Amino acid sequence: MKTPGRIDIAALCAAAAVMIFLYGAIDYEAEPYSGMDLAYYRAMSEAAPRLAPEIPRPFAYRILGPYIAGLVPLSDRHAFFLITAAASILLPVVFYLFLLEFGISRRSALLAAILLLFNKHLFGTGVWNFFQVKDSISLLVVTAAFLAMPVSYTHLT
Repeated sequence: MKTPGRIDIAALCAAAAVMIFLYGAIDYEAEPYSGMDLAYYRAMSEAAPRLAPEIPRPFAYRILGPYIAGLVPLSDRHAFFLITAAASILLPVVFYLFLLEFGISRRSALLAAILLLFNKHLFGTGVWNFFQVKDSISLLVVTAAFLAMPVSYTHLT
């Protein structure tokens, strides 16, 4: 694996922070957004550390993000935003490391990770609607799992 540059990682974190700012945030109290699924996620976070059995499916199965947000000692809005922002800043860094692991040049890996930030469907929508924290966490976990696959495979042989 090529060694990641500290400047590259710092640039990715800064670019992600700027893009989080530029995508803005959902007006979660205005219609039609206040009646969407974010109401269920907010109810789940309010119930933490216990579970909320009154939440209907499929929202009840997406427990990790709202549960963590409920454990954070902040308002639910700030907790959801903090978790989404942290996952969204880590996502391009892990993606960059994944590309380096497969032999992509540092410059190309950096460009691809920055381009990921401009994808409104993979990055922007999840950042804008930060109550959908499950999307940001899922992308981060899947990317980290792909990063871990070649490492674990080489240890088996």
